[in-house]
Amino acid sequence: MRGLYKKPRFQAESGLGSDFDPQLRVRVTQPVACRLFLIWGALMAFLVLPSYAGFQVQKLQQIPSEPGQQVVTTKADSKGDLIVTAYVSPPGLYTPGSFALIKKIDTSGNELFSRILPGVISLALPIAIDNNDDIYVAGTTSTPSEFPFTSTLSTTGDGGFVMKLRGQDGTIVYSTSWGYLVPDSVAVDSAGQLLVSTSILSATLPTTPGAYASPVSEGMNAPMYLVRFSAAGDRIMLAARFGGKTASCYGGSSCVGFVQYTGGGQIVLDSQGNIWVAGSTDTTDLPLTSNALKKTCGCSNFAGADGFLAEFSGDGSRLLYATYFGTSPGDVFGTTGNDTVTAAAADSAGHIWMVGTTNGADLPVTANAPQKQLAGGTDGFMAEYDPATNELLYVTYFGGTGDDSITNIEIQPDGTVNISGQSNSSTLPGTVTGLSRGTDFVSSIDPHSYAITAVTRFPSGSVGSGLASTPTGFVVSGTSNVAALVQPSSANTPSIYAVVNSGGTAVTGQVAPGELISLYGANLASLLPVVADLSSGQAPTKLGVVEVLFDGTPAPLLYTQGDQVNAIVPFTVNLSATHIVVSNGRVQSNEAALGVEIAAPEAFKTNTKLWAAALNEDGTVNSAANHAKLGSIVSVFGTGFGSLYPPPKDGQILTGTLPTLAALVQVLYQGLPLEVTYAGPAPTLVAGVTQVNFRLPAFTGTSTPAFQFLRDGWPSGDFIVLVDE
Repeated sequence: MRGLYKKPRFQAESGLGSDFDPQLRVRVTQPVACRLFLIWGALMAFLVLPSYAGFQVQKLQQIPSEPGQQVVTTKADSKGDLIVTAYVSPPGLYTPGSFALIKKIDTSGNELFSRILPGVISLALPIAIDNNDDIYVAGTTSTPSEFPFTSTLSTTGDGGFVMKLRGQDGTIVYSTSWGYLVPDSVAVDSAGQLLVSTSILSATLPTTPGAYASPVSEGMNAPMYLVRFSAAGDRIMLAARFGGKTASCYGGSSCVGFVQYTGGGQIVLDSQGNIWVAGSTDTTDLPLTSNALKKTCGCSNFAGADGFLAEFSGDGSRLLYATYFGTSPGDVFGTTGNDTVTAAAADSAGHIWMVGTTNGADLPVTANAPQKQLAGGTDGFMAEYDPATNELLYVTYFGGTGDDSITNIEIQPDGTVNISGQSNSSTLPGTVTGLSRGTDFVSSIDPHSYAITAVTRFPSGSVGSGLASTPTGFVVSGTSNVAALVQPSSANTPSIYAVVNSGGTAVTGQVAPGELISLYGANLASLLPVVADLSSGQAPTKLGVVEVLFDGTPAPLLYTQGDQVNAIVPFTVNLSATHIVVSNGRVQSNEAALGVEIAAPEAFKTNTKLWAAALNEDGTVNSAANHAKLGSIVSVFGTGFGSLYPPPKDGQILTGTLPTLAALVQVLYQGLPLEVTYAGPAPTLVAGVTQVNFRLPAFTGTSTPAFQFLRDGWPSGDFIVLVDE
């Protein structure tokens, strides 16, 4: 193993042919073992420029999870405790149905309560928190008979609900059934009345007397409804309707079934109690006020939607302001000019900030914009609107040459504007500091100078589901079960931004004993790569001056560089939770407080296309030029499969008699289990690398079928084995 980066010679000593070992089902020679480490090292190793932390991650906080859990929304209350909604979809065809959860987690990571929402299948679970830190959530359940309803306002529809929970202990204050509800956004006013925006494919939903109600057409019409519930959740105080009747559609038959849609991306309440809604529409006759800044919808069935901003009186009886916002299609059959407003917020001056995504070239950028032109296929955008002057004070694109989007915005008490989103571009406006690679990003804007004061990257899954102020900074979360507590900082101290299974592609909030992990962040190690020497048969616990401590115990290390450290979770890790820090000489990083599960399996990948590090039945490497045969046995290598018996020494290279995995490993294809002939430690590799041999299905219909590992109920992400169709 000395030549870890030396190109090895492949030798198929016996592979999976007639001479295979009946116990291991494969023999892996030393060159093959090195090849697998080479693949993994090539995935993880990149040189980076010196980093300067514009943001400091104070702590990575696990969101307690179970198999198949995906975070939907994260908010923070006045104490900084996290309120989370999560969607749970257990893997496989023979597992119970989907449901949702509402969780509250304190600043020490303790779960204060967790409430199950049965039958919830929608990924729309918006949260609002009132001045008493009580919690409001809206959604839809497919099993209303099982839902803990306390009152019913409508029996028509598919089980829409609004719910209020006491913030202290999660007690249900009310849980009201309102059958038409599929929520886009929620807000709670000073009287504790919940406002919900929803788009419904229905022209007959009743509005309340005196409420604003734009005309609708029969057929495929989905206007936005703005619904206010009483403080007790037992009455509809307001049901107003806003939308157009006509969509711009060209192309004859392609317009059949085309929906006239208006959706409220975000409700914002101003200091006068008026209701602002920022969203998107594909209708050309949206009701506008005479002072609208944009009076024509830049939309079509090809170009998609335009943004809009609308203001209603506090009682919902009057439309006070309405305008389109966005770009124009290149031509009537063009696909450019699609604008989506994803989030909005109000600052202390009453200005409305909107963010979203566009692929249009004529956004009404202002002179102070840091990016005045569309740079990629899609870019994010930001806009600040002043109601007092009816002016756009700030409009800018935000993106690079790839596809980029902004999904969240929040405004801190000092007026700083924070945004988060996803980026497939190598560069973004502003100077990227801290971690400089990853598909997610967070950025800050000075509201006075409009300068982009900080930009940092995060690995995939870190960003998108939550962005909210806390007493010491802000919290950011993605679909993965971890939240990052962040504060602005110029310190050059070590900072862990994310922990990733070395075979995975997204951040994780939990690890398994023996799992190979990659820690990403700023200033974690020296800039130049350092690779562990494994020739002694043992991985070291220190590379240069770098150590990774699990509850104070040093872990085996495999690789370090400025923004990345690869380590192995000790097999003796605390099975309830662990606290991870990186020690870089005499300086320690922030803490990653993560859960520990029995398993967190992932396959090693050879590229971003999710191709697995795998051997075909004849012992050759599975690749684009060397597919496996359908019905044959392949060997896929991964990590995160949990404890081994008898327990090996941490960081040990396994030779001779191998230990066994503690529980069953399954491989799923389209939810169904395949035949597994061997699942256990990979011979001649470091303890924690697992080899799974399984028989491919006889038919897939594609040369790139996707599979999943399942270990004690915990699923892996998808991995692809290349096959002959």
